[in-house]
Amino acid sequence: VFWNDVALHLTRQEYNFLYLLAATPMRVSTFEQIYQLVWKDYPVGDIKNIIWCLVKRLRKKLNVVEDGAGNCIVSVRDIGYKFELNNENEQQ
Repeated sequence: VFWNDVALHLTRQEYNFLYLLAATPMRVSTFEQIYQLVWKDYPVGDIKNIIWCLVKRLRKKLNVVEDGAGNCIVSVRDIGYKFELNNENEQQ
């Protein structure tokens, strides 16, 4: 994956998660949808924490490439996540 021509080294789950969100920007994906599509399994147990940890790692990698880039992954409280570029990122 490239962000502003800089290569990001992502795990398979990080890539699948980012692809899921970026392919449908502004659309909220629920925790259950995310888990099923990223891990290719039915959600069991504390999936919110599993996904939260994935998001934390992915935001950290994005922020290394560009300050604030991790903010494109937006948490929707008690529902899931969505992909949203802010105005600064859209201009680049």
